[in-house]
Amino acid sequence: MGTPYVESVQIRGMSPDYIIPVEATARLNVAADAIGITYTGSPTQSVRVHNRFTSWSSDLTSADIIFSDVNGVVFNAGRENRTGHGFAFGKISDFQTIYTWATYHEASYYDQGGPSGSSRQFIVFNFLLTGYKTLINDIPASGKKVYDCDLDTTTVAYDGSGGVSARGNVTVDFSHRTITSSIVARQSGWIAGNLPISATLNLAGNLSSSDGSMSGDVTSPDGFTGQFYGSLFGPQGTEMQIIFTISRSGRGAAGRIICK
Repeated sequence: MGTPYVESVQIRGMSPDYIIPVEATARLNVAADAIGITYTGSPTQSVRVHNRFTSWSSDLTSADIIFSDVNGVVFNAGRENRTGHGFAFGKISDFQTIYTWATYHEASYYDQGGPSGSSRQFIVFNFLLTGYKTLINDIPASGKKVYDCDLDTTTVAYDGSGGVSARGNVTVDFSHRTITSSIVARQSGWIAGNLPISATLNLAGNLSSSDGSMSGDVTSPDGFTGQFYGSLFGPQGTEMQIIFTISRSGRGAAGRIICK
């Protein structure tokens, strides 16, 4: 199986009177082998990363990263054509997990497609599912678990301000193989003079009996709609990760939920 991911693409005009992101799309890809990650060793860690994203030009080459911080690694690369990449793989400092890692990849590049041929910047942001996936025969067949979760997204305002974030709960009913949640998220950073955006994100989906994957819909009374995909990690599904997209008024954001 490949590495599922969600992708947010923002296009930012660069001329002096046109500096805010003018477009933002999001998509969920559960089939592509998006990025390869090999993790070994302790206390010294080794990670091999190679880019396989299919939605934009691939120029992040294979690289070995050796690091001593058990909580994570950050890898950055740049090119003369002003294409830049950033990759981060680690733990959330105030929400430590054992079997999963918070993983994202960010890239940016430029063209001359802005107003009157001006430069514009493409910012591509991906959240990925990474960790020790629960074996299919180790997923509980009965009972429920209420997971404590950390949620965050890419920007939802498209004006240079931040996404929404929250701590909340996701419930997995193993007997009926359903996933449900209602999390109230609030914008973590916003432009002075504006009010922060809040969104109640409702998740409803199913746990597959064939491969243990989770998928379903995201709805909100605040006008956001989208899809989610996730997996259980660790023995007996001790932890969980969900990646999702949400869109409103034709503009999209990508998000992740890490649970334990």
